[in-house]
Amino acid sequence: MNTLNKNRISFPILILLCLALLSGCGAVAAPTETDWTPYEIAAAIAESQRDLPEMQLSLPGDSLYEAALTELYGFSEGEVADGAVCSAEGLSACEIAVLRLREAGDADEARRLLKSYGDRRRVDFTGYFPEAAAMAENARVLTRGRWAALLICPEPEAAEAAFSACFTHAAPGLTPPPRPTALPEETPAPEITVSPEPTP
Repeated sequence: MNTLNKNRISFPILILLCLALLSGCGAVAAPTETDWTPYEIAAAIAESQRDLPEMQLSLPGDSLYEAALTELYGFSEGEVADGAVCSAEGLSACEIAVLRLREAGDADEARRLLKSYGDRRRVDFTGYFPEAAAMAENARVLTRGRWAALLICPEPEAAEAAFSACFTHAAPGLTPPPRPTALPEETPAPEITVSPEPTP
């Protein structure tokens, strides 16, 4: 009788100890910072894909990049500290955007904006280009700390794994390829002056 009572008293304590140990041995939180640049992360994601169409790279300072942030995605000026946007031309929905936000607290808003954009892309292609619509339907929007990524690509699972790996592996030290800057200014044609004919 005494033994049974002792077991009844110690059993709840044993459960509490086990729960405390289990919570202390929980999974290690995924790192939220990386020394990879947005361009390097976008390149790693692109490398993870098979049959990726030719992509156009836009970086901060490019007019296409600035237009993507504000006009397409809907970010306010100054919300994004750095980024890289790769988009396919023509009838492909393929698009990879990697953005480093100014504040980690902006991640929920970034997720909402990028998801809304992905939904609009799906609608754009629905009824016209089923493969592109399906790719947009399977888009992934990822956030981690101050990082956000939009993945509209053939293999979203591989893209997500590549994104995550950039937070646990050393940065490769890639340099973005040279891109055309502003179009060269046209030099005005020389003015043609007609000299008066000499009088005899």
